[in-house]
Amino acid sequence: MNTRTHQFLFVAFALLTILGCGGGNRLVTGSITVRDTDQAYLFGSSCRTDGGYDDIQAGTNVVVKDGQGAIIGVGSLEDGQADSAFDCRFNFSLEVKGSEFYSFEVANRGELSYSRADLEANGWNVAFSLGN
Repeated sequence: MNTRTHQFLFVAFALLTILGCGGGNRLVTGSITVRDTDQAYLFGSSCRTDGGYDDIQAGTNVVVKDGQGAIIGVGSLEDGQADSAFDCRFNFSLEVKGSEFYSFEVANRGELSYSRADLEANGWNVAFSLGN
């Protein structure tokens, strides 16, 4: 192979390593919606949860782990916004390190897992829900 071919292969390998093999950080946006029929919210207003959902509030941690369980991103919930009379939605955004699998946990409510392909297909956006 000539020098030009070696240069091309080096650049191609570098791009694949950075873009295609889980490298680089990604911004993930998402929300968790709490449905609580014991509460009544005014659509579009700010809202808070209480009772069995009082661990879901502005500032609550959102932790993302890779397939091996290592923490690769941490963020927090924003202020709640009423989506309906019974639904309080908390948005979040955070950067995660590249991985093939991602597990999200809000408060200590258990982990929900996604593959890299799932997140790419959803535009790096996730949505969770809790409640009755």
